[in-house]
Amino acid sequence: MSDTIATILITGAAGKVSAALLRLLLRETDARFVLCSSRDIILPDGIEMKRITQYRCGLADTPRLKEIFRSEKPAYVINTVSLTNVDECERNKQLANELNVAGVERLAKLCRIYSSYFLHLSTDYVFDGIKGPYIETDLPSPINYYGRTKLAGENAVVTTSDTFAVLRTNVVYGIAPGVKTDFVQWVLNRCDSGEPFHVVDDQFGNPTLSDDIALTALRMMERAAHGIYHCGGADYCSRYDFAEQIAALFHTDSSKMQRVQTASLGQLAKRPLRAGLITHKVRSELGVTLSGITSGLNTYRHHMMKKKQ
Repeated sequence: MSDTIATILITGAAGKVSAALLRLLLRETDARFVLCSSRDIILPDGIEMKRITQYRCGLADTPRLKEIFRSEKPAYVINTVSLTNVDECERNKQLANELNVAGVERLAKLCRIYSSYFLHLSTDYVFDGIKGPYIETDLPSPINYYGRTKLAGENAVVTTSDTFAVLRTNVVYGIAPGVKTDFVQWVLNRCDSGEPFHVVDDQFGNPTLSDDIALTALRMMERAAHGIYHCGGADYCSRYDFAEQIAALFHTDSSKMQRVQTASLGQLAKRPLRAGLITHKVRSELGVTLSGITSGLNTYRHHMMKKKQ
């Protein structure tokens, strides 16, 4: 990043990745932050508000986006917006296309006009899940509409923006105020309920702490990294094994948790089974050490305890 005070625009700023970005970037940089979201943004206590400007704006509001770029002239733009509900993408293809493709293209065009560095978050679901985990040069082959829209969004970035990077992640977990339940909290809630519940044991990935995504994003902006990068946790496992480790670390009863195969769930969208990401490039080029499940969950628990104070 430049020595002058830069402006960083974060879209989708009500999510857990945005919260992790703010925690880190407020501490590690002198940047100003412009936060955009179609939902209310709930900021953690103690945030340095004088460095933050907030806008209620979604990616479909082209006039408002243009006004924000014209007023703020961001040096960096981080797009965390995505319709990530895989089945909802099958049911509502128009909305999926608007958020995951058309909105991304609007941002990319504005970044080109204002010479903003564009960092776009994507997913391992651009792959078919037959032979994962995947490296950046593997050929994408999505098997559901979510994956197809995310790949189309990547292509919009690559073909439209002059200075860009795409950061693919998977199985993201993290703490943020006012954010919907993630996989970790879902497992804890189900264990606490005492009722039987199912977790798939044939979907594989490397669970990724939101704090690690934030650190990778910072290193990418510092180096003006260009192209596609993979950010995934150090441990590769099934969702069931991840759930078992969550229950063990939080000392909760997982005896009601039952293994199930994905095919038995009758879900609308197909899921890539052997997905996940290989992260040699992030580690070698950016010097980022990614958390394993134990260290990641310990960080998660630390944030959870601070949130309760």
